[in-house]
Amino acid sequence: LAGALASPLAYALFPRLPDRGFGLARILGLAAATYAFVLLVHARIFANGRPAALLAFALLGAAAAVVFALRRRALRTFWRANRRSILEGEAVFLIGFLLFLGIRAFNPEIFWGEKPMDFSILNILVRTRTLPASDPWFAGVPLSYYTFGHEIVAFLSLVTGISTRYTFNLAFGLLGGATLQAAFTLARNWAGTKGAAIAAGALTALLGNLSGPREWLLHKRALNWDYFWATSRVVKDTINEYPLWSLAFADLHAHVLAIPLLLFLLACGLAFVRTHADPASALAERCVSAALLGAGAAVVGLTNAWDVPLLAGLLPLFAGAAALGAPRRSGGATARALVGLAIAAGSAVLLAAPLWVRAGGRPSMGRSPEGAAGIDVLTVFGLFFFLAFAWALSTGNETMSRHGWSRPVRWILLAIALLGLILLGVRRIDVLLGIGVLFFLVAAAGFREAPERRLALALVAAAFFLVLFPQRFFIYDRMNTFFKLYLEAWLLFAISTSVLLFGRSGRGRFVYWPLPLQALAVALVFPAAFTAITAVRGALQRHAVAYSGPSLDGLRYLKESRPGEYRAVMWLRDNVRGTPVLLEAHGPSYQDYGRISMLTGL
Repeated sequence: LAGALASPLAYALFPRLPDRGFGLARILGLAAATYAFVLLVHARIFANGRPAALLAFALLGAAAAVVFALRRRALRTFWRANRRSILEGEAVFLIGFLLFLGIRAFNPEIFWGEKPMDFSILNILVRTRTLPASDPWFAGVPLSYYTFGHEIVAFLSLVTGISTRYTFNLAFGLLGGATLQAAFTLARNWAGTKGAAIAAGALTALLGNLSGPREWLLHKRALNWDYFWATSRVVKDTINEYPLWSLAFADLHAHVLAIPLLLFLLACGLAFVRTHADPASALAERCVSAALLGAGAAVVGLTNAWDVPLLAGLLPLFAGAAALGAPRRSGGATARALVGLAIAAGSAVLLAAPLWVRAGGRPSMGRSPEGAAGIDVLTVFGLFFFLAFAWALSTGNETMSRHGWSRPVRWILLAIALLGLILLGVRRIDVLLGIGVLFFLVAAAGFREAPERRLALALVAAAFFLVLFPQRFFIYDRMNTFFKLYLEAWLLFAISTSVLLFGRSGRGRFVYWPLPLQALAVALVFPAAFTAITAVRGALQRHAVAYSGPSLDGLRYLKESRPGEYRAVMWLRDNVRGTPVLLEAHGPSYQDYGRISMLTGL
């Protein structure tokens, strides 16, 4: 319903996308309605609760109704002409929704990992009468955590009236479907082909890293839960989750909630680049696209503060791609891009400031005591590295072919270059990553490409930089720096390589690769698919608590294993209003302490 209501708004906001943003309407609608809801409660205009949530939903509907009334004829014409592609995007959402909801149904308990923290946040966001909410585990202190993603789930819980014991698990169907649909429609809008869309969806949400065969064959691990865990702990003493793993493990944590929102931001960036690279675009259109980009950045930052440094780099990158992608490089093109950057940055700050969590100081930064081994980095990102560098080698092959070089000579040179890159990755991974950053930045700036392909090249460079950074430096701590930056890099690689390889035009496309490079690319997909399939299978084999079959009830385990405690929890959930203080035992992290607060939000 949120997607349907927001469709007219998406149509108005994304005129430069072939599907006019219909494939992103669900994310747009949920983000906009949740932001309005949180702002109303935060400003003490309304108390937190279902009436305020329904009002925010009604405001979304009213805005959509106005746009529909103004553009009724154009919307109907567009729907008739593009109905099939729009429905394909919705079918992709349904596939992702059912897939990840099904995975969750076979492991539904809200127990262990970060789930207690996330469930306590979700419960108190539904229960509290004011915002910011208090900390459920530290009475009298405001919740000092970025919670906009949790607010989306809380908003849906309030609107629908469905208990959080179910919406916690339903959220993973929503996140999986929205991620798959966003990747699919973003790449199709970007590259203009269904091949790019399918590749982006698979690389983003369906494939794993290359660690599966290594853990199974070299480390002799059985394909069980420990194997599933190991595929996300490739680099020693760090976390290396990939989207499929995160959705299967099902911590409703900020980095997972931010995935579809970050893809939405990339769509806003694409629209910004296309608009600002066109000298004929109207001032109003440029201002709207810039403000939309800023709004997307604000939502991502409020959902996951770890993404703020990335946002600070992406906004100038979008502006640079727009300036360099103009038909004629001139002061006017640069000025358009800089003005757009200023509007985007200002909008982001303006929209984020009222809801920004100000508790705590700035995170520490420093030099990392240890980088990752080359073989480990290749295990995580080997498929993406190959796709990116193979694009570069294929581009070189096309150039040599145009200059009359014979096929045997070209293939020998390609083989030598590829072997050299592999050896460099194993022995001097920092150098390989540096080459990736520099080469793709130069390609983005110097190659004669369309603005959107320049943007894709720049995103590849950014992805290489995100992998390089934790080799030398950390933010907050080493483990989380690898964790959060690697996940960001995964998303950038997945979208940008799909666009470059499977676009409708441009150099280096997969269809023109030499046959050996095509064969190697296909060969690398198999271990990534093996990791994905066996890791999900392993995740479903372990149940930390009582399990009696598929369900979406996250508290069923408590009812079956501790019925007396379950009845007490349900009495508190049903009869206690507001957020009174609850006294209970405190103990070490990741244990069973503080569970009544977690289960009730008190």
